[in-house]
Amino acid sequence: FKNLGDAVKLRDKKDYREDANPAYLPDEWEQVKDLLIEFENTEKDPIKKWKNCYLKNWVYFQYHGGFRCHETRGIRLNDIEVVRKNGKVRWGVVQVSPSTKTGKRTVIMNGNWLNAVKYHLNKGIKLRNEQIELHNKMVENGTIPRWRTVQTRIEPIPFPPPPDTLLMSNPFIKDMAPLSDERIRQQLNKLLSALDFYKLKDYTLHSLRSTHITHALIVRNMNIREIADNVGNSQSEIERTYYRLNNLLNMEKLGFFRDQISKKNELLVSED
Repeated sequence: FKNLGDAVKLRDKKDYREDANPAYLPDEWEQVKDLLIEFENTEKDPIKKWKNCYLKNWVYFQYHGGFRCHETRGIRLNDIEVVRKNGKVRWGVVQVSPSTKTGKRTVIMNGNWLNAVKYHLNKGIKLRNEQIELHNKMVENGTIPRWRTVQTRIEPIPFPPPPDTLLMSNPFIKDMAPLSDERIRQQLNKLLSALDFYKLKDYTLHSLRSTHITHALIVRNMNIREIADNVGNSQSEIERTYYRLNNLLNMEKLGFFRDQISKKNELLVSED
């Protein structure tokens, strides 16, 4: 044992600051939502409108499920289920693949938004098949322009899509690949740069996951264990990362100082 030398003290060097992926606080999130809705609705061309809605749906999906980006890319239609109660959509159930960072888990999210993403995919496939149908007619009639890269028939996309189709598929990209994280980051950064608060912090795509957790804590006042199980984090990691939110959670308790000061000022005024 004499030759082993001094033991090195191990330290947890992971950056647990929420500022590393800052969350959108509730009032900021409202601004983000308004801008995304405007971004979609101002476009009249059906295909361009679909593409704008893709970005909006991606953001909402991340927010409502608290997913990591690579988890979202791997979700397929046979991994999701929309649960109804009394004939109305209530919950969305998403099975996250075992091959992801923290392994397999079941995520419960807003069922309406899960349904919206699925409906959007179906709409995109229909729009793309309309394009393909026009293309194939020109091929058959010999009227296809020479500048077209593809001069032969294109096979329509199967509809309804097979169960193993990726939920975030983009029918207007080769092999229906989802948009890359970098492409989404660029589009979102360009869009949100119009918001004053967005320029003050280094927001990332992971900020949507941080926002999900933050809002679950301060808006819904959820139990940390419930949040941890749903997003695939440990309780201790959430506590270390979001500990500064405790003051917001305890606002009513801590606010008594303000009440005491107000009462004291009232007494001073009455004495005068």
